[in-house]
Amino acid sequence: MKTVLLSILLGMLTVLRAQKIFSKDKFDLKKFSGFWYEVGTSSNFSLFLKQKGIKRLGAAFVTPVENNIRVTTTFDKFHECVIENILGNQVDMPGKFAFPRSRKVYVIETDYKNYAIVNISILKKGMRLNVLKLFSRTLQNTDKGLKRLREISEMIGISRDTVFKLIYDGKNTFTFFGRKNAGVFLDPGTPFFSLSLTNFSFIS
Repeated sequence: MKTVLLSILLGMLTVLRAQKIFSKDKFDLKKFSGFWYEVGTSSNFSLFLKQKGIKRLGAAFVTPVENNIRVTTTFDKFHECVIENILGNQVDMPGKFAFPRSRKVYVIETDYKNYAIVNISILKKGMRLNVLKLFSRTLQNTDKGLKRLREISEMIGISRDTVFKLIYDGKNTFTFFGRKNAGVFLDPGTPFFSLSLTNFSFIS
């Protein structure tokens, strides 16, 4: 019980520290919308650290829905390609959204054109887990984003040594179910890439 309470308190402190240090007066959801690669991550929790060196990069497509947000995302979960289509509600501050299953997302920092650093807070078995994720518009020139991920991780109490880059081996295909038909996200700076993952699941 004490461990659970401590974890919840530490999780809350991490979120509050991020919001205090990186509070913003406004967040332009329209400029933030579109295609993003998930290229890096950091967390103090062992579940995520075990994925270092094996987790493949993911991707997301963000669509504004009035003042709320729709995200279609794909990620590598133990070599299973998971696709999720979720609607988030804007909550108490610019850049912060609440999603189903007690997930809260806060866009800590973004320049809209190149990178975004996002804090994802997950309630799992009574414990509040916080993960920082680095998103990039392209697979090139991610050094600045990774540097900021290390700096921001340290500033909010996550060791910069936990930062790692997700693997891109040319084998994943990120196929999404769009508004009309199934399709493949295109990044203008990156050619098509083809598929390897055999296990596949879709969550809506």
